[in-house]
Amino acid sequence: MLPDNTRLLLVLPELFRSEGGIQIIGRDLLRAVARIKPGGAPYAVVVANDQPSEAASAYNGDFTFGWCGGPPAMARKGRVAIGTARSILANRPSLILCGHVNYAPLCRWLGALFGIPYLVMTYGIDVWSLASAGKRKALARARKVTALSRYTADRLSEQVEFSPGQLVVQPHPVREHFRPGPKPRHLEERYGLQGKRVLLTVARLAQSERYKGYDQVMDALGTVARRAPDVRYLVVGDGDDLARAKRYARKAGVADRVVFAGSVPNEELADYYNLCDVFVMPSRNEGQGIVYLEALACGKPVIAGANGGSRDALLDGTLGLMVDPDRIDELSEAVLRMLEGRVDPSLTDPGRLSGAVRDRFGFDRYCSDLESILTSCIEESAR
Repeated sequence: MLPDNTRLLLVLPELFRSEGGIQIIGRDLLRAVARIKPGGAPYAVVVANDQPSEAASAYNGDFTFGWCGGPPAMARKGRVAIGTARSILANRPSLILCGHVNYAPLCRWLGALFGIPYLVMTYGIDVWSLASAGKRKALARARKVTALSRYTADRLSEQVEFSPGQLVVQPHPVREHFRPGPKPRHLEERYGLQGKRVLLTVARLAQSERYKGYDQVMDALGTVARRAPDVRYLVVGDGDDLARAKRYARKAGVADRVVFAGSVPNEELADYYNLCDVFVMPSRNEGQGIVYLEALACGKPVIAGANGGSRDALLDGTLGLMVDPDRIDELSEAVLRMLEGRVDPSLTDPGRLSGAVRDRFGFDRYCSDLESILTSCIEESAR
């Protein structure tokens, strides 16, 4: 538990408006804080982009929410600033937990005004190239800054001068419902995958996120199919790049082997992981790569890009194969090695993969690490 007199104020970008990495991270953060909270009055949460949501009732007793979303969008920054200032005056927090670098300058200014330390959470692409001097200064002045991976921490250190111990790697946890299971028959029937070996990618299909590598998998699919004619590629995700991705599959001559499943509710994702034989996402840039953790937790062999935060998720290759995303021949061979069993058996052992990822990225460890980080912030501020 945190010290009895701890009072946190959380400033978060979004929780319930949509389903994505930032929203999942925010909700898991609330769950973790609720677990390590010593009791007493609820902690205040300012949510920048959400309007009031019934989903927030799951956190009653632990948090009170200030909603800053809704029209007009141009007034949102002002609402966040006013809401944060009011929460500080009403609650006198001992620490501000800033959930995105976009709000770090605000937390720096209000923290200095009211004499309250702040911590900033960072993820990946949001801080790899910081053009804003205000954001860099806010990070430098934070009590601590967390990064999801060593890669993000390294990129931050190239731009901001941190004191020893100020920058901490704090990976996101894998959720408990991702566990090994049999191939769901209803999904095999839905997508015509009975008797097929399935490659899977779970990603947002956005023009800005083509670095995830689904084009490269389609480029490799023809070569793979010559030796594995029963192979199919299932892509889970939606976005403004979906129509182009479908055209790309036709252009690559593999449209009959690619299934675009569209958006899938988070509570159903475990079934999709368990449907696949190999999870493959040769991404060039990942802050951490939560989908790799989810696939591994379901006991699935994983192929990832050999750069970015993917290295942390795969423990530098001890939990999966890492390839050069721009080498289609290397990607094709990695897929075939997995399908044909020409890899170390530990990389295809469901029990070993699931157990290892839970040991390193389980929710209990996340809560313990978070408690240590927050306690350290509070104790250092009291000196």
